[in-house]
Amino acid sequence: MDTVCRQTPPKVPRGLRRQFPTKLFSAQTLVHYTLHFLFPAVLALVFFPAMWQAAYLLLLATMLMDLDHLLAKPIFDPLRCSVGYHPLHSFYAFPVYALLLLLPALQPVAVGLLFHLFTDTVDCLWNFSHCNECYLSSRIYALRNWVKKLLGREVVEQGEAARRRRIFLLEIMQAGAELSQIHARALPFLRVATFHQRPLPMNKIFRMPLLALSLLGATLSFTGCDKDDDNGLELIGHDQSVYMRNMHEGMAMMESMPKTQDPDNDYSTMMIMHHQIAIKNSQEELKSGKSAEMKAMAQSIIDKQQAEIAQFNAFLAGHPAHAPAVPEFNALQMMNMMQMMKAVDLRPLTGDPDFDFAQLMIDHHQAAIENSDALLKFGRDDATKALAQQIITDQKMEIKMLQDFLLANKKY
Repeated sequence: MDTVCRQTPPKVPRGLRRQFPTKLFSAQTLVHYTLHFLFPAVLALVFFPAMWQAAYLLLLATMLMDLDHLLAKPIFDPLRCSVGYHPLHSFYAFPVYALLLLLPALQPVAVGLLFHLFTDTVDCLWNFSHCNECYLSSRIYALRNWVKKLLGREVVEQGEAARRRRIFLLEIMQAGAELSQIHARALPFLRVATFHQRPLPMNKIFRMPLLALSLLGATLSFTGCDKDDDNGLELIGHDQSVYMRNMHEGMAMMESMPKTQDPDNDYSTMMIMHHQIAIKNSQEELKSGKSAEMKAMAQSIIDKQQAEIAQFNAFLAGHPAHAPAVPEFNALQMMNMMQMMKAVDLRPLTGDPDFDFAQLMIDHHQAAIENSDALLKFGRDDATKALAQQIITDQKMEIKMLQDFLLANKKY
């Protein structure tokens, strides 16, 4: 389990993870907050009828576990799965809350904490149903991979959404049936008293925790295998990728770049930094890659972009910034770079240097094309415009070659 906790799953930035707005009164939101605030009254009436009002207040008080959201950045993210992410929602906390069921005075609190995790699991599953990248970035996904590796199973990605949903539903039923059998065998050996020593049937005490466990167990196998294990896909965290570290370091430099508000100068400065990312990743491909085709592509990128950096530096040396200022260009240029970072952060990285290099270079090149298009619109110097047009032509051709490579070597 330590492996799961130490690894940082790939970040999934907001904005591109799904192509629809978060609605205040969506069905998902209504279900989530109904389970949090109204359904505990049902639990109190069923489990603690003699003092259901006090039990209901205690169940609501367990909402205080959400204070651990204050430790996260950002504090609130509607697409982040809290289960396994926040300290009080961690996988270590779950068995601790279950053990509280053995203490009569704390049983309402235990039921509230476990039902809270169940409610958040439902919300996570709802997000996963329409945002596969949210699932890939969740701690649940990391735990699922760890369990499957522990059991000697290949970690594979489901290629067909409909098949994944069918397998998911089947595994929910299977996990529920297995847990029911375990519960039935253990029942004769367990006796739990409830609040104020009023006896409660064991099946009622454990119904909600067992349902939460069933959903959690099903989540571990949320994606099934529609290929042979030998052809499966194993993902790595983005923090394990040299390519991604180069991308983020380069983005930090571009964000701190001084702006002159002269489109030609700022484009040249930005593209130097942008090209340096491509050169670093291409050098890593030459070092780690195995594909002769991708190594040839990497060397070509290094040669072209080093020559273009020299042209940009020569331009900047003889071209001080000119008025009038055009702040619209820098706003567009930075937006393109941020879109690039969101796109690469959405990429499932395989650990195959050739495949990952091709994936990330497509997004990198697309940003260069978009910035060059912006320069053709706002630029004033023929030299930078000619260079921008050449970059558009070259990198569109390279994107096609990279896409062809990915299609010929696709892993999912």
